[in-house]
Amino acid sequence: MRAARSLIAALLVAPPPFLQEGQGRHGKLIGWWPGVMPSHREVIAAHMIPLRFHSDWTGDLTDGPRLTDLACAQGPAGQATALLLVERLALGMSVYRRRAVQYLSATGDLPAAAMGAEFGRRMRHSWLPLAAFRKIMEDFVHEGAHREAWAMITAALPHLMPAAGERSGRRLVGFLTFARQTARRIGATGEIPEVTAMAGRKGSNRAVLECRALRDLLSPP
Repeated sequence: MRAARSLIAALLVAPPPFLQEGQGRHGKLIGWWPGVMPSHREVIAAHMIPLRFHSDWTGDLTDGPRLTDLACAQGPAGQATALLLVERLALGMSVYRRRAVQYLSATGDLPAAAMGAEFGRRMRHSWLPLAAFRKIMEDFVHEGAHREAWAMITAALPHLMPAAGERSGRRLVGFLTFARQTARRIGATGEIPEVTAMAGRKGSNRAVLECRALRDLLSPP
């Protein structure tokens, strides 16, 4: 126990200068974290966040096997874990990223709502194309993670609804159709206020019609 405490204490202080040079903050030590703190997934993720723009000879310090090791740790998965997963998935699906989300989905630990909100904010600020988000959601559905995909879609949709007077693009219409199909597959219910508000607008453009169809599906009489 004393040895374990000393290792944890060593991780919670600034690393020696020789490890910082060329490696970025905790450098190679980041690979130790899941093994030393296997029951504190969110703590590990929070300390990985400052390293997400650094790399070493093995590659990105927060990607590859390190991301999979994080997913396989135990403990709550919250905003820090969601941020790391979103940033990696936004770059495209890889073997390790797929393994990470598959494991978290299978164990029920995927922070889907937090991930969806993070995806939504990035799309709202044009940091992530809607087409890329749809591709990620299609991958989840293809893997059988329909409910996880729907949880992310539900959290992202409020950020995608155009403001009054703002035009809705063709890609949004297509995504709303995909969202409705996903909701129907799992029998989803429950109002999404922003979708309901969009459905209540005057006019009959395709985005409004799709929002009405989704609203009616989620709120059956």
